[in-house]
Amino acid sequence: MIPNFILDNYPALGTYFWIEVFEDLPLEKISEISEIIKKEITDFENKYSRFKSDSLVSILNQNSKLENSPTDLIEMINISFKISELTNNTFNICLLNQLEKSGYDAKLTFKEKDFNLPIIVPASELLKIVGRSIYLEKDYKVDLGGIGKGFLVDKISKIIKDNFGINYFLVNGGGDIFVTSDNGNPVEINLQNPINNLEFIGSVYLKNQALCASSPFKRKWKGSVTNKIYSHIVDSNGVNKFNSSFVVGDNSVTCDAIATALCIDEDCLLDFSEVTFLVLNSDGKILKNTFRM
Repeated sequence: MIPNFILDNYPALGTYFWIEVFEDLPLEKISEISEIIKKEITDFENKYSRFKSDSLVSILNQNSKLENSPTDLIEMINISFKISELTNNTFNICLLNQLEKSGYDAKLTFKEKDFNLPIIVPASELLKIVGRSIYLEKDYKVDLGGIGKGFLVDKISKIIKDNFGINYFLVNGGGDIFVTSDNGNPVEINLQNPINNLEFIGSVYLKNQALCASSPFKRKWKGSVTNKIYSHIVDSNGVNKFNSSFVVGDNSVTCDAIATALCIDEDCLLDFSEVTFLVLNSDGKILKNTFRM
């Protein structure tokens, strides 16, 4: 059936959100759900975006401590520890210093910074959670960019299903997608070519599954000092990566974080068969493929 759009191209978190419902809903119901979801997205961005100076993440980075932390933040940190372990410590939410050094700072200056990077260790050794308090080792900074959108997509999906009793829908947060079904039928999702967004390289069919994509090509820049090409995906040594990935699994938050890790190292995923994925190099050639298109 033709979907109803609860959200259509709603800007947030540096991208856009779409929500399609494959059920007939009255206009007033669509409007009600839309306003609730918009508030949820705005609240999430205000709390957890490192681009907002008064967000909880920015306060944690400034003070190395955050008391009375929301459950969502604690859950995201704990999930990041799990993904770090699954990816041989490739996924790390404490690489903000590396990003800022290359120019991807809160003001998006895209100008390299001259400072020494602290030695990178797994985030679980830098962040400690005691009750509702979070402690961060001094000189380190947290960035939830590799996990936040996926977490939010899952949260929105739960609200749509549990709060409003809607069973057939799709949530898309800038390429992080969760879809139930179209009245029991799998939904075909096209895979956009990360190098040329006017092309598709294939498609997947999803039913009660997530698809998350990660690519450096929408956020890359040339440094004003070195003329080096940088991206928002870096490894623990501050080396920029230009692989792209697509990951399919049961939930968006896991797929989102693993997609980021696979862009850094296509061989990082250790003994975890609950997702399938496709990784492409900077020329669009397949490096690794565990699902069929």
